[in-house]
Amino acid sequence: MRITSGKFRPHDKVMSILYVSLLKTTLESEGYKLLGFNGSDHDLSDYRQKISSVEYLTILEQSLKPTVANGLGFKYGELFNMAAAGAVGQLMMSCENLDQAFKNLLRFFPLLSLSFQLDVTENKNSYQIEIDQYGSPEISNPVRWFVIESMFYCLLKQARYLTKKPLNYQHVSVSYEQPPHWKKYQTLFGCDVEFGASRPSLTVDRDFLSSTITTSNEPVRLMKERQCCEITQRWKSRYSIPEQIHAILMRTLPNIPSLESMAAELNMSRSTLYRRLQDEDHCYQTIIAEFRRDQAVNHLKNTDLTIGEIALQLGFSDDSNFRRAFKKWTGINPSELRDGTPPLCH
Repeated sequence: MRITSGKFRPHDKVMSILYVSLLKTTLESEGYKLLGFNGSDHDLSDYRQKISSVEYLTILEQSLKPTVANGLGFKYGELFNMAAAGAVGQLMMSCENLDQAFKNLLRFFPLLSLSFQLDVTENKNSYQIEIDQYGSPEISNPVRWFVIESMFYCLLKQARYLTKKPLNYQHVSVSYEQPPHWKKYQTLFGCDVEFGASRPSLTVDRDFLSSTITTSNEPVRLMKERQCCEITQRWKSRYSIPEQIHAILMRTLPNIPSLESMAAELNMSRSTLYRRLQDEDHCYQTIIAEFRRDQAVNHLKNTDLTIGEIALQLGFSDDSNFRRAFKKWTGINPSELRDGTPPLCH
């Protein structure tokens, strides 16, 4: 299962100013200053203010550059609580157990407006969540450390808060080498930590997810679930049909929905979806092909996945079908792109 934060452009102002306000608090508690933010203290206290992911990363780069690598991300993650997640956080607090809360987090993850993509694998005895950080090759190591530390520690602290149990992860992987403060990772996560992995990920076992939430409240859960659904519908209306299809495809890979199934995902009939695509001069099969092409190019350029693994991830039955499709899309073979040959078209 793949979950995205929505099809936000890097300069879309969708992130809450709260992220910057809490960053300022974290930095000042360690004797540092918030840098790169052009607003005022009044802006930092105005819940209506939004920033873009580009602005946020710029603030992190400038603010963290002068600091000592002492695990500020852990301190930052500790400041977040369920209230910071708005309606999604309130929904999670009212769930019966962590499994239900986790599934609602995944369901309504786009409402958090974070620049991440989650790949979730459910095994017999555990869940593994892989994090895909958009633009991660372009950010410095201190920012990488900060982002992963804060996200992973925030999730663990809130799980402990909701259950009143001393829970720990089963395993944590991060995509960078050991930072100077690496010993804090195992101490705070309570498990083995792998450095230098292909992608950051965390693993929790079934016992972790079965833990009961002490603030469970079924009437509140139903009310907050309806509220999140309403917000999601308003959010979706901001985007074109092709953009909404793109977001759904990111979630359903390696399965490619039929036109009928996609229409059901979009809460409309097959004929309505077909007509709306025609009105915008789009073809469903073309959207699918362009999506697969872009995903294939990204995997070939930015991952170590084999061509066979990429083919499976994109829903192809075998390597040869993928190679033929890729040659049709780009004019070159997958291996040529990986070797540095530019495609003829995008």
